[in-house]
Amino acid sequence: MGRGERVQVSAWQKTAAILLGGLLALGAALLVLLVGAAAMAQGIVRQGAGAQVTAAACLAGGMVGGALPAMRWPARKLPAALGAGGVCSVLILLVGLMWGGLEFHALWALQAVCCVCGAALVGLLFARQRTGGGRSARRTRR
Repeated sequence: MGRGERVQVSAWQKTAAILLGGLLALGAALLVLLVGAAAMAQGIVRQGAGAQVTAAACLAGGMVGGALPAMRWPARKLPAALGAGGVCSVLILLVGLMWGGLEFHALWALQAVCCVCGAALVGLLFARQRTGGGRSARRTRR
């Protein structure tokens, strides 16, 4: 592959990256929640900090899951990461609906917002990286 050639990524590969990123975000959030629960059981974190631990877990999960599609897409990294955060938010809301019934809890909204914000943060960080495709200097007339 030459220096100026672009890598073509199909729509299926982009969609798969978003879905895998959402599943990875959910797994990372569950892992952080497990660590937070263990910290609460040991007395390291106070018992009333469940909402803060949940928000931190969803933020970390959104960041981890948003990094996967942001790395795989050659351009438009913010929408890719936001898609993964949205998939994670929908999965968390579906699990909450299956477990808790049709009642709406404010914690679900907090989880959804934290997943999307974590993914947006990663998308913005990856979008700021230049891959050498832009103009490096402005040409002047003589």
